[in-house]
Amino acid sequence: MPNSRISKALDAGWLIVTGGAHQRGGQDRANLELIRYLSTEGTGRVDVVVHEVTPELESFRRVHLSRVARPLGSTILGERLLEAAASRLQRHLDPSTIVLANGGNYRHAGVNWVHSVHAVWPVCDDDAPVHRRLVNRLKKADARRRERTAVGAASVVIANSERTADDLTRALGVSPDRIAVVRFGSDPAVPSDADTAGSERLVFVGALGWDRNKGLDVALQALQLLVRGGDEKTTLTVAGPGTVEPWVAMTRRLGLEGRVHFVGAIDDVSALLRTADLLVSPVRYEAYGLAIQEALVHGVPALVSANAGIVPLLRASAPQLVVPDGSGPAVWAEAIAAASRNSSQLRSVVAQLGANLAQRTWTAMASELVEQVDRRLLRRD
Repeated sequence: MPNSRISKALDAGWLIVTGGAHQRGGQDRANLELIRYLSTEGTGRVDVVVHEVTPELESFRRVHLSRVARPLGSTILGERLLEAAASRLQRHLDPSTIVLANGGNYRHAGVNWVHSVHAVWPVCDDDAPVHRRLVNRLKKADARRRERTAVGAASVVIANSERTADDLTRALGVSPDRIAVVRFGSDPAVPSDADTAGSERLVFVGALGWDRNKGLDVALQALQLLVRGGDEKTTLTVAGPGTVEPWVAMTRRLGLEGRVHFVGAIDDVSALLRTADLLVSPVRYEAYGLAIQEALVHGVPALVSANAGIVPLLRASAPQLVVPDGSGPAVWAEAIAAASRNSSQLRSVVAQLGANLAQRTWTAMASELVEQVDRRLLRRD
């Protein structure tokens, strides 16, 4: 039975405006699990205005989908169509409906769930063709304008990490008393299939394309240094959406054709992680890091840049997995080698950390978010 403390929010109707609700990516997975929770535990109608959804969402009770096109894959056009569709729908809904947006995608929401902050998320595409760099800067400028307006208008702002909360206050001037930090949930832990002899099977999970914020360039150059140093076995599997063209070209330039495998966007990241020895995440900006969390939950050590939002959860029990911000390929190559030398010890530490992370389910995340909305939006008077 739903907790009486949050029954007011659960009984309300909800309008959720989001780019995606499916298994891939932190934001999209989190939205899917919130919708699942409202459908399972709530009693009100749940309207979802969305670009992409997993087919299973169509079977959720009381959930009504309004799919919106993203012409030519354009974020700028897509968000405007998303907002127009949400605005039309909201006019016909009960005024008591709780409206939840993600970042800058809808300016008329009382609750804004922020998964990343464009105001502090740099454009990192120096190697891209000129026309792509121009488009990326136009997209970023547009995203920052929309973000400032939408987040500024929200009564309640949900952040996915303390890092995101700090960014909201520092860069957008959001008062801390308007922000609630609700960390992502987790799937149950599943043991890794990899042996513990070393870190020969590296995995990278993140968006590709021409942007370098996820740090794949650093991972590739680190692997090249390992190979030059005599490493004959280590491979890197790269998973994520977006064009692989610039990364395949870099792989060839570095002489790593036989060592790097691109598998594209995959729904079952868990299956990939279960066969991995080590996840590498040299991110330049990461609001949280769901792929890192998933690796740890599966008992797979994950090397991550110190700026990632998940890092505070790592520092206490596994500080050796945190690589200083701005570290170059040489530092990452040594960190990978050290992880290999200490594989058994690391896996013991990570097993406990992952078990702790797995105790926070996706249902727990959704319940906490609804409780925060109930307390801060519906019961604040």
